[in-house]
Amino acid sequence: PDVLKKSGRYIDMITNGRYNKLLMMDDNQTELALSGQYYDFPVKISDNLSRGTREQIYLALRLAFMEHLDIQGETIPAFFDEVLVNWDGIRRQKGMDIIEGISRKRQVFIFTCHKFIVEDIVSKMDAQVIDINNIK
Repeated sequence: PDVLKKSGRYIDMITNGRYNKLLMMDDNQTELALSGQYYDFPVKISDNLSRGTREQIYLALRLAFMEHLDIQGETIPAFFDEVLVNWDGIRRQKGMDIIEGISRKRQVFIFTCHKFIVEDIVSKMDAQVIDINNIK
């Protein structure tokens, strides 16, 4: 399916090729799996993947669904809440690159309470930071 192909492209970018495809493992299409250059067989999402990797898969799927829905003619805004917080530094930068690219086509909102994420965002893209602690 289109969404799985698109999400595979995103997961490939995020993981720098470690995982490069998202696929369905069974005939009922209920079990997702990843494949990649270091694996002889697909790795089930339900297996012992790190929290960061599971969140990267979730983001890849969300982005693929947004792209799929854009085909209908209206670009929807993107909302991300603590999307990069559990990622290692290299993958976080890859995620930032993807989000920066998306921000050229659509309005993007990123919610975080982590200063290092805010600093990464500000250094990477033209962003307006609103600190809700300072809103009166």
